[in-house]
Amino acid sequence: MVPPPWTRIGTITMPTIDVGNRLTVSGPIPWPAGQVPQYTPGNHYCFVAVLDARDDPAPDVSTIQTWPDFVSLALNENNITWYNFDVLKLTPLVGDERFVSRPFLITGAMDRELRMDLEIGLDPPGPLHEVEVLIELPLILLRESEPPPGLHVVEDQREMARFPLVDKPILIAGVPLPTGSRTGCRLLLRRGDHGWDDRDLFVRQLYDGREVGRMTWRLTAATEPEPQDDQDADMET
Repeated sequence: MVPPPWTRIGTITMPTIDVGNRLTVSGPIPWPAGQVPQYTPGNHYCFVAVLDARDDPAPDVSTIQTWPDFVSLALNENNITWYNFDVLKLTPLVGDERFVSRPFLITGAMDRELRMDLEIGLDPPGPLHEVEVLIELPLILLRESEPPPGLHVVEDQREMARFPLVDKPILIAGVPLPTGSRTGCRLLLRRGDHGWDDRDLFVRQLYDGREVGRMTWRLTAATEPEPQDDQDADMET
């Protein structure tokens, strides 16, 4: 989410917003299909919106060059926001008991090595009934932390480990992240006979107890008829 990879899409002038908390909608910002970056596993799209007003000017994102700059931007600026998203058709992994895979990245700061906490959970919390979720990540991320419940090493990949997501958030504290690191991890999901639980699943990074990054996946029923061989599943994130 740090500014260097940001790509400008466009700008728009908002209409005057009347008093009274009245909904005001702007016109569209076109994003031609040819300019949409190609999706690659482990990455995601992130919309960043920067608002500028006469009495509340926008921050100059070109000055964000260090980790403290980024933390200050995320926590103190009221006129910048972002939203991560993917909409994918997921296919079960061959030979992995109908699990589907969703890669994601745990990223380090751009200019220094830091320790961050990882929190993984469900919203709303509670037991899952129609989906099984495993988290897969490199053992190196866990070398100085208490192992999550149910942790086991992947047999054919000794440097990787998996653990199940339970009804309460899982906190992995003090994870050392090298400068500029992009560590590949995966969600592994296996749906029940009746589809998905209607639930949000999140992974977030915490620095000094404050959230500095998050990915959220929404598990939801498919909006189109299921294939006859029942080999595809929809997950909207």
